[in-house]
Amino acid sequence: MKLNLQTKAVKIQRWFKFQFATFLHYKLTTSALRLTEITKVSLFDLNSTANIRPERYHGEIWNRVNALRKYADYIGFTTPVFMTITPKTQHKPTKQIEIKKNVYKIYNNKNFDGSFSYVNDARCYISDKWTRFTRERLFGDIKKKYGEGVIFMRTYEPHIDGTPHAHLVAFIPPEFKDRFVNVAKHFFNESRFDIKTEFDDEKGGVVAYILKYILKSFEHAKEGHFDDVACWYAYHKIRRFTTSRTLIPLQVFRRIQKMEELQDIYKTTLDYKNGRFEVSLAYHPFAPVYKDLSELSSQDYKIATISIIVDDGENTSFQVIYEKSFNIDFFVPDNKHNVKLKPIIHHSKAIPVHILGDLKQYFYKDGELIEVVRSINNYSRYELLQYYHSLDPLTCNLQHFGLVQNECIKRGLIGGEIQSLNDFNTNIGA
Repeated sequence: MKLNLQTKAVKIQRWFKFQFATFLHYKLTTSALRLTEITKVSLFDLNSTANIRPERYHGEIWNRVNALRKYADYIGFTTPVFMTITPKTQHKPTKQIEIKKNVYKIYNNKNFDGSFSYVNDARCYISDKWTRFTRERLFGDIKKKYGEGVIFMRTYEPHIDGTPHAHLVAFIPPEFKDRFVNVAKHFFNESRFDIKTEFDDEKGGVVAYILKYILKSFEHAKEGHFDDVACWYAYHKIRRFTTSRTLIPLQVFRRIQKMEELQDIYKTTLDYKNGRFEVSLAYHPFAPVYKDLSELSSQDYKIATISIIVDDGENTSFQVIYEKSFNIDFFVPDNKHNVKLKPIIHHSKAIPVHILGDLKQYFYKDGELIEVVRSINNYSRYELLQYYHSLDPLTCNLQHFGLVQNECIKRGLIGGEIQSLNDFNTNIGA
């Protein structure tokens, strides 16, 4: 029998998945990563991703989920909403109908577009759709009132044919609940969409509800092997669990959590938002290098310092050293198949960089931070007020000070009357 396009796509995906799993297992068990002339470690032992060693992430996930819920309650986002978002029908090669409870019949989807990248297409659709949803006026009104946008956590899960769907929990202020539900139902009407707003607190409430779906993706950890679901996440580069940028950045938290008093993400987030943390240089998304500072040269390394002010006023610092560029050698134990990779030059393109504790904007290109001139009209209310208090009228340009002061008055951040910039004369003799 001649296979139709949908069946071919599914079979090819399964073949690629098998080939990838075989290759990945070989590479991880026979290869090593050489970072220095001395250090050689198996990639299987080195790899700490959720795909290979998920048990290492369980504690952090519980910590993040509970911290997000606590912080939501702290700022008044006490109403949880659970949603399941699926892609449009053209991204799904098969459909299924329930014959009886937990028994389904699978058949080809005649509306499938035949794309071999349907898994990534579906994931992009869900992600883009959610991003556009959070730009609705509803969330602008929430942020205007509370100073915080939507708080959410999301996990992806595969259907039997590999098409992803997302389970998502959003926390919102209670007075916006009905409006949120109505906007969501209208916005996600192109595909199947489920929404739930009532939860049984005796069974753990919404936290237990979302954790059930998150931990399902780690079931292969119990058997200690790399199963089909784990391979699906790795092959398609799909994150199992993501959240809104509400808590302290993980890049910072993972550097400082060795201090016992900083291991609670919720408490550490409150300290972070209250200004107890300061990073002297933008943290970079590649791995840190641990060496004696006397061995380093500024040409080869960037050194970021995370400073923490503890309760008694004492400063504690963590230095994180990043290599600007380096070569990676893959090698097998018998040295018969050495593969020399090209040097990796990080950030050869200009990318926006946010430096913690600094209201200025920068671009990072070719190892240099380039400051971007930013209009105060684009500052948030918090940023504007912080910037205003940082200005010293005795040393800064007075007309610039007046411009900032007028903007603060205009937004209702400080009292007073708007003055002409000519009143802020820099000529003392005038």
